[in-house]
Amino acid sequence: MRKIANRILSYFLQGVIIVVPLVAVALTGKYLFDSLTSYQILGHAWLTVVVIIAVVLLVGMLAQTVLMGPLFVLFEDLMSRAPLVKFVYSAIKDLMEAFVGEKKRFTKPVLVNLIHETQLQRFGFITEEDLARIGPEFEGKVAVYIPMSYSVSGNLFIVPANLLTPLRQVEPAELMKYILSGGVTDLEDILKGKKDREGKEQNQR
Repeated sequence: MRKIANRILSYFLQGVIIVVPLVAVALTGKYLFDSLTSYQILGHAWLTVVVIIAVVLLVGMLAQTVLMGPLFVLFEDLMSRAPLVKFVYSAIKDLMEAFVGEKKRFTKPVLVNLIHETQLQRFGFITEEDLARIGPEFEGKVAVYIPMSYSVSGNLFIVPANLLTPLRQVEPAELMKYILSGGVTDLEDILKGKKDREGKEQNQR
């Protein structure tokens, strides 16, 4: 009887492991869908989503054309200079660029020594290697973004460069996932992603 109960419990826990992430994705999708359809076009929710996606694609295409490209650059320049607006616009734009733009910033994973006496360390990503431009007191220091586990937020730390250990053997995206998961993601995924990418690059050559 106990063996049957343990097996049922095992099945239930396995189901929880599979279902909970799916529910989280579904709830996130529902939140985004509700946000996008809060202003319905032609009275149809799905049509609203299609129109929004089409507009985003169109803006992206126009921004890369020879004729419209300079206008978008001018518009961004105006937005980056407008009082108050520039803080919100520039911050969000830089964050999006860091993740999905051409100038990705979270590509240099490092191990940071926070407290020498206790050997306390954290994973992070270098976002700026030359802070000396700010002032002489920043000579030899770098900016490191440290994500928080089970959250999409994080903190920016200014630390001496000699307290960092570059992690060139790991895949940045997989390391980010490892941090956000609280360290429960399989470590092999971090190295596997790096090996897969190197293999593709060699095949392309």
